Amino acid sequence: MSRAVFVLGMHRSGTSAFMRLLAAFGVYLGDNLIEPQEDNPKGFFEDRALMELNSGLLGSVAENGRYGLLSLGAEFYDEETFRTELRAYLESAYGESLLWGFKDPRLCLTFRSWKGVLRELGVSHSFLVPVRNPLEVAQSLQKREGRPIEFGLAAWFLYMFSALEYAAEAPSCFVAFKDLFDDVRGVMERVGRFLGEDCSAHTESLDAFEGEFLDAGLYRNRDDAAQLAAHCRGMESIPDFYAALMGFCAEGTVAPETIRELLDLHRESFTTLAASIAGGAPDYLRAEMHENSLTLKKYVSAFEDCSAALAENVKAHEFYKEGYEKFQGLYEDAAMALEQRQQALDENRRAMDELRQALLDSQDALQDAHLVIAEREETIRLEQQRLLEIKRSKAWRFLQFLARFGVGAGIVGKAGKNLRKGVERVERQRAYKRAKVSHALSSTVDAAGREEIRTVATLREQSRRGRHVVFMDYDFPEFDAHAGGRHSWLYVKLLADLGFAVTFLAQGNEGKPYIKHLEGIGVHVPDRAFFRGASWGNWLYMCREEIDFVVASRPFPSVKYLSLIRDLMRVPLIYFAHDLHFLRLGRQQEQAGDVCEGEISRCRIAEDKLIRRCSHMLTPSTFEVQYVAEHFGKQEATAIPVFFYDDEMLAGHEGEKEPGSLLFVGSFEHAPNRAALVWFVEKVLPLIVERHGDAVLSIIGSKPPENWDLGEHVRLLGRVSEEELEQAYRKSKVAIAPLLFGAGVKGKVIESMAMNCPVVGTTIAFEGIPAGEMIVPVDSPEQFADRVSHYLGMDDAGYRAVQAGIRQYMKRYFSEDTAKELMEKVISSVDTDD
Repeated sequence: MSRAVFVLGMHRSGTSAFMRLLAAFGVYLGDNLIEPQEDNPKGFFEDRALMELNSGLLGSVAENGRYGLLSLGAEFYDEETFRTELRAYLESAYGESLLWGFKDPRLCLTFRSWKGVLRELGVSHSFLVPVRNPLEVAQSLQKREGRPIEFGLAAWFLYMFSALEYAAEAPSCFVAFKDLFDDVRGVMERVGRFLGEDCSAHTESLDAFEGEFLDAGLYRNRDDAAQLAAHCRGMESIPDFYAALMGFCAEGTVAPETIRELLDLHRESFTTLAASIAGGAPDYLRAEMHENSLTLKKYVSAFEDCSAALAENVKAHEFYKEGYEKFQGLYEDAAMALEQRQQALDENRRAMDELRQALLDSQDALQDAHLVIAEREETIRLEQQRLLEIKRSKAWRFLQFLARFGVGAGIVGKAGKNLRKGVERVERQRAYKRAKVSHALSSTVDAAGREEIRTVATLREQSRRGRHVVFMDYDFPEFDAHAGGRHSWLYVKLLADLGFAVTFLAQGNEGKPYIKHLEGIGVHVPDRAFFRGASWGNWLYMCREEIDFVVASRPFPSVKYLSLIRDLMRVPLIYFAHDLHFLRLGRQQEQAGDVCEGEISRCRIAEDKLIRRCSHMLTPSTFEVQYVAEHFGKQEATAIPVFFYDDEMLAGHEGEKEPGSLLFVGSFEHAPNRAALVWFVEKVLPLIVERHGDAVLSIIGSKPPENWDLGEHVRLLGRVSEEELEQAYRKSKVAIAPLLFGAGVKGKVIESMAMNCPVVGTTIAFEGIPAGEMIVPVDSPEQFADRVSHYLGMDDAGYRAVQAGIRQYMKRYFSEDTAKELMEKVISSVDTDD
């Protein structure tokens, strides 16, 4: 059941200030408030629609005066219509609110028409009654509107007497206006108790009310009781009535019987004054009505002037109408011509769409043809090579057989001559090949090559599993520079921890520091000096007897050795796909248009070969597992954690968060990161700064652009150490991943959650990540800003609850045990299938 709090008080009695105090306690005031005006620059905090309903109920100014005093004791005009409209508005505007409030001084006169509606809606209500010295009220009305002092005093008495009629029927709290400035904290405590709210739960908003809203300018003129009595000749009950109300304010809440006693004591004065207004209209009210009459005459004069102007406008209208009819025919001709051109344009557009679709179909067909041709060429080459070996082998054995029995020597004529020439030619070819191979072995295999084979064999024998795996990548794993390098490093280390002998092959071997890190965990990195410029293929084929399976990372240059591994060496191949390159580049082309179609096609062909021919595919993305199953028919694919952590690492990242701190981590070499930052800084960050002026975005990533000025709310830190990165995560309250395109699981997202920092990201950023309560994609600038503001505005308890949820999520999907279990299953399936 909802509850409403109504502020009942005379005009200029501080009703706006008390409504602002209710808002500080969390009372909902609606979203259609009257704008501040010159006579109330800090705002009325009054629902415009409800105020207009009240005014309409009292009648027009000409009938009833601005203050509605002629309505006292009278029946309202069309009250049933008012109740219907009031019920509909309250249901739509306040139906979902548990505690709401409204103020309009005219409620003192109209509330009797509200009670039935509130009862029908099931809304309980109470009153906050502000009391101000009636002389101060009258002087304020005189200054603002030129009203006589007597009018202000009479209006105050009639309003406050009517307010007490309602206050005696519901819980009410009386507060003196002057106490807002003399004892504001006492007023806060009293109102808080009346609302059932603890002031300590609203410290920030109450401090803002006291420090920003209240000032001496709101209470300029103060009067005492003696000055009041001097102005109340003929209305002597007003000082006594005011003194009783101040007694109520001292107590705060008053029993209904006490209120009724005060009403009975002064009811005769109220009845007399109300009757005199409704009947004889005292001088001050008659003066107001005379003023309204003069205003009405001004409006009549203005109306007559407008009528004359309207007659002139009618004449002008006739003239322009005649001109319009003349040009209407021309317009219709032009419209018909435009329609014909539009039809022709639509036809051309349809033809263009058909051509574009035909071109796309042709490109798809051409790509498929390239794949088929490439596969068939590879098959033909291998078959030709095998056939040639077979032919040479049979010919050699046949010629040796003939020579052994001297058959060739006994054959005379042309046939014998040709046979002998054939034997000699084959012998020369065999001798040449033996010499060539002997030279090669003497310079490589016999020396460094055989030593390398012995090294690999020893590593294999000494490993716990007695098995050897080769991990191939385009470069050594730069685990402290980018997510891809860290992804490779973690799984190379995992294979070593599982008891395999591991050899790492990279295209470059220039003494990089990462070689020492690999060797430090027991991984073998071959010295390529003995290859004499040869490729990976030489090493792989030379050591093929000591290799149990190969892990190929990324499409290039892995696809170059696909046939060697699968057809000649015949060992299992696990394709370690960081993401689908062609899918990422295609999305980049759609967003930025800066990728060559040929590059996309080249990646697709290479990845198609690897996906179809590998024994098993590993990818961090659950989305890509489904994608390769649907588009490539590849069922042997597993989603593995892009990063993984042990329990100690997940539990050790608590720290004091800086208010408004945001963090982005990502290399500027990666096109999706650059595009994401431009979008966020231009379209999202200004929305966040409007709500959180202390918001600051820290950007960490290698190779940042020079002279890139992003404003006072952005800090460009560049590449940092592992310790500095961890410290940045500890201080940041929210990590962001505003990626617009890309593919695969984003390491920055997983790393942020591992550091116990909530992440706000787009659909692309969260693609392929297991669903969870904190995985909520947001793609528009407004949604992104709302989600960031949600975390920035959390109190400590709420934020700690979010961090606890992140830890549970990471332990479930990104633990070291999960990664080991998945890798064991994949290796077991590869052994079984191959």
